[in-house]
Amino acid sequence: MGRQLFVDNFLIAESTLKRTFHQPEYCSENPVIKHGKPGEKKRYGVYAAPFSGGICYDPADKLFKLWYTRSRPHATCYATSTDGIGWTKPELDVEAGTNIVINPEHGFDSCAILLDQRAKDPDERFKYFTSEAPGRFYVAYRTSADGIHWSEPKAKQNIWGDRSTAFYNPFRDVWVFSQRAEDAKGRRARSYVEGPTAEGMMAEVRYNELDTV
Repeated sequence: MGRQLFVDNFLIAESTLKRTFHQPEYCSENPVIKHGKPGEKKRYGVYAAPFSGGICYDPADKLFKLWYTRSRPHATCYATSTDGIGWTKPELDVEAGTNIVINPEHGFDSCAILLDQRAKDPDERFKYFTSEAPGRFYVAYRTSADGIHWSEPKAKQNIWGDRSTAFYNPFRDVWVFSQRAEDAKGRRARSYVEGPTAEGMMAEVRYNELDTV
């Protein structure tokens, strides 16, 4: 079954297991990621936050890897850790003197970066999905061997709205795209499409017209 987050009784309803809640404690070293160089300027309204990006443990390098968002303008930055608490922002060669790894020409609204441990091609170990907006939103798909140097978009599809993202469902072995949309009455909604591969999922993405959601 793999590891589970027991947020309800669904997985244990027919067992003798019982959920017990424990009070979480803040790490004394919080915040563990702080705004500042490299790649981040200090001015009002600027932030560095993991609300878009991703985090994983890469067994190949024995490192926790974090991709987070720098604002104004948005860019994706990179940090590493051996324990998940102490983080290093390396100076990289993508944009000299910074830890920026992706800085799309038209900026982006949200993105998701994942380690694909099932990838057969080493150049596709890391996958990047982002909603970009040069005038209207589209989702772009890129790949990388190291999570630092990324390909040009391998696929693009027009989408309706912002805060759209992708993920891999290991229990069903499918890639899923979750798109923000609205129905005919202007109410927020979500649409989902699936594919057996990232490329297959991208091929299923469609622009959601307001009156068809």
